Amino acid sequence: MSYKLFVRTADGITHEIDSDHPNVCPIYNYHPEYKYFTLQSEAIKDPLEDNIFLAPAHATHIKPPEISSNEIQLFDVVEKKWSVITDNRGVYFSTKEETLGQEVVIYDPSQTVENLTRNQPLTSLDEGCVLGWDGNSWCIKEEPQNTMTAQEKLKNLGLTVEDLRVLLDL
Repeated sequence: MSYKLFVRTADGITHEIDSDHPNVCPIYNYHPEYKYFTLQSEAIKDPLEDNIFLAPAHATHIKPPEISSNEIQLFDVVEKKWSVITDNRGVYFSTKEETLGQEVVIYDPSQTVENLTRNQPLTSLDEGCVLGWDGNSWCIKEEPQNTMTAQEKLKNLGLTVEDLRVLLDL
C-alpha cells in the first residue's frame, strides 16, 4: 500500500510524495558544497502541522539514480534533479614537471583530473637520479650533469678570474 505524505524542504516548498509507510518520509542528503549524495535518512514530523514532514538543509525528497562502482550522484539544486558522473575524488600525484610527484587530494567529484595519476611515485632514489614521468608511468632519470666551465660559473656571478684572485688574496 502506498501513502501520500507531504515533505517541506529547507527552501520552504512542500512536496507530495508516495511512501510505503504512513509515518516514514525518506529523504536523500547531499554534500553541502559539492552536492554529491551522502545518505538516505528520514524527515522528521512537523510538531505544528499534521501530515507534514520537515527535511533538513542539503536534502531532497527526490530519490537518486542507481550507479556503478566508479560513479557518483550529484544533485542540481536549481533544476531539482540528480545526475550521474565519474567519481574523481581521491588521492592523486602530480605529473607536471614543476610539481612532479606531489600529492594532490581531490574532494570535488566533478573536478577535472589533468596532469595527475593515482599511481604513487617512487619514494627513494639513488644518488644522482631524479624522478621522471614518461606519460604513462614513473621512471628514474639520471640527474643532468653540469657542464659549465669555471670561467662560465664566475661570469654568471659577475666575477672574473682576476676578481677571484683578489678575493682569495692570491
